[in-house]
Amino acid sequence: MLKKELKIKNLVFSLVFSLVFSLVLFPTQIFAQSGKIKNVELNFATSEGNPDVLDAKYNIDLAYEHESTKNSVGMWGWRAVVYSVISASQDEEVKKMNLNNDAAEISAQAFLKYYEFSEVDQKKFSLKDYTNAYIISTIVDCFNRGIVYSMDTTQFENTKKYMNYVTSLIKNDELKKAQENNITIAKANYIIWNSAINNKLEKEEMVYLQKLMDEPNYNNFQIFIRASELYLKEKNYEKAIEVLEKGKNKIPTKSGEFLNQQINIEIERKNIGVLLAKFTEAIAAQPDNKEYYFSRGVAIHQLKNEDKEIGEKEFKNSGKIVAAKYYYKSALSDYKKALELDPGYFDAIYNEAVLMLDSADFVYRMKSKVAGGEYLKYDKLSTYLYKDVVAKKFVEIYEMNVLKDQEALNLVKVIRTVYAKINDDENRAKYDKIYKEEQKKLK
Repeated sequence: MLKKELKIKNLVFSLVFSLVFSLVLFPTQIFAQSGKIKNVELNFATSEGNPDVLDAKYNIDLAYEHESTKNSVGMWGWRAVVYSVISASQDEEVKKMNLNNDAAEISAQAFLKYYEFSEVDQKKFSLKDYTNAYIISTIVDCFNRGIVYSMDTTQFENTKKYMNYVTSLIKNDELKKAQENNITIAKANYIIWNSAINNKLEKEEMVYLQKLMDEPNYNNFQIFIRASELYLKEKNYEKAIEVLEKGKNKIPTKSGEFLNQQINIEIERKNIGVLLAKFTEAIAAQPDNKEYYFSRGVAIHQLKNEDKEIGEKEFKNSGKIVAAKYYYKSALSDYKKALELDPGYFDAIYNEAVLMLDSADFVYRMKSKVAGGEYLKYDKLSTYLYKDVVAKKFVEIYEMNVLKDQEALNLVKVIRTVYAKINDDENRAKYDKIYKEEQKKLK
């Protein structure tokens, strides 16, 4: 009985001793780990700008790994500073501590954790001056690393990761050192966007295009143009126009570029009414721009089918032949203005000839609808247009030797048809022979 009681007493004593020992040891361990952080602080405070990096890394790694300090403001702050030094160091011994080449990322992550703490907590351990001083080093390292990755078309994710570190850290750069080093949030986002282009990642493109468009002082008009192109690709015309208008308001000096893109959008969706208004706006801004006159002429020229329908309807209702309401006079005027600005403008020369052909065809069709003196009038007019205007213009175009292959063949076919309509057998035969020669060339 005595032995049993003795064993129980020994067991109780052992448990009590273990409990007391652990209660004594646990605060000691916490104090010891906090001491590791204090050691790092003393290392930097007494180093006169040349800390013992090996000792600092040893102490902060222990604090990082210990349960009692792994989530403390002091640990995150000093971890950010120590690994910032390691990342930027050119000392060969220090470089050996960065064998995985991840010191910049470790520092960036630690800085971000540190800044999650309150301003009061951040000032503990004399940290604030050090984090303010060393954050620029981490920003520069991450920025440079992101640039290197952006040059490799397979490294979009790494480009994005490091540049996102840059954009996050800059917000905490109280001394504005990043700005002094010409590193900005906009520049980092631009590099991510450019990497997305190189990797053909259009959804990622749009994310960073939006960030850049939202930057108050970022005035790169190409950002808005590219965003509109992506919306146009999706046939989201309203959104495409919206970003262009936003760009025009933000960067009025580039209104011409935005207007050109708006014109492309209206061409895409065949919105002739708006398109004509945009060309007129463009001409008002640049009255000596031949391209705008030519393009407006093309837009008006495209109304010929609408004109034809109106004419057919009018003739059916009243028996009267009406002249072209929209396209002929206005389009011809614009083509002539383009040629006045540049007499050698081939597209305008060609389209003017096509317009004259359309006019001659209209008169030719109309003569079949009337009789007597009206028929003779239309017959004479159509012959004049085909012979003295259209044929002459198309022959001159052919002899310029600008059009090749199928385009040249089509042109000769038009000339041959025109001569057939006016019963000019000699020239019809001549261009029939040329047509066959062009066919052989094409084959």
